[in-house]
Amino acid sequence: MHRIYKEKPFLHPVVQWLCAAVCGALYAACCLPSFRLIGHFAVQMALSVVLSALCTAIVFFAVPRSLTVLGKALSLFLLCMLLAAVIAQIRAQAAVGTFSFWRQTFFYDKPLTVAVVWAVGYTSVMLLRLLCPQSEALRAFRTDYMRFFRDSTGVFLVFYICVLVYCFLLQRRPGGDAGMNLVPFAMIITYIGAASYAYETLFYLVGNLLCFFPFGFYYRIYRADRTYMVRIMLLPVVISLLIELSQLVFKMGDFDVDDILMNAFGFYFGFFLSYLFDVIRQKRTAGEERSIFFKET
Repeated sequence: MHRIYKEKPFLHPVVQWLCAAVCGALYAACCLPSFRLIGHFAVQMALSVVLSALCTAIVFFAVPRSLTVLGKALSLFLLCMLLAAVIAQIRAQAAVGTFSFWRQTFFYDKPLTVAVVWAVGYTSVMLLRLLCPQSEALRAFRTDYMRFFRDSTGVFLVFYICVLVYCFLLQRRPGGDAGMNLVPFAMIITYIGAASYAYETLFYLVGNLLCFFPFGFYYRIYRADRTYMVRIMLLPVVISLLIELSQLVFKMGDFDVDDILMNAFGFYFGFFLSYLFDVIRQKRTAGEERSIFFKET
């Protein structure tokens, strides 16, 4: 690792931000092909993954102390995508001459594409940090990783909250017809069996599973010392239940027990994955490091 990570002196802060801006623009460009391929889910996701991985690799190998730039780049990328969404909303409102309610300016595929592009860059660096040896020669890499983690995670959590608010509140109109499904797995089976809704099925399943995944992942990271099994088991169920009840009461969507099940499973999977990363790191370093998410202990 010390041979491929350029542990040279830091770039000047102004140069760092300029490089981050260019890299952030490249990440934004990674989304454009997918935005133009609505209805081709597999191609959309594959393009997002490949282009984001390529962009991350180029910056990682080409820029000295590249993690300090990548963290800023991923943050600028998400902020630009949020700004683009707000501008699209303003334009949609202005086109009809009314600002009475939030208009659905894009389907769930666009936020998911943005999240995938960010996640590929983020995860690539995380896996390098997870598997790197415990060597004094890599101290700069480990230090830069913590800066990368803080920079990229903070803005992602803002982006994540905005997406949840959009999905569960802003793009739904109150006063419509609200249905109810209390039979576990009934809607999942229905969607899977409806071949004519293949695209919607993928978003229904993937979206509900991923919806609470970051919640579980970061919940364990930031509350690792204050976590109890009962709270872990009940928290995603209670929050998802409240969301479903609000949709039913305000007639903003259907109450679906399958949504609760998939949201909860996504939370548990995210929670388990962060735990697994800690276990791998402890074994990799023979117990010298407990986690890659905090400062060295």
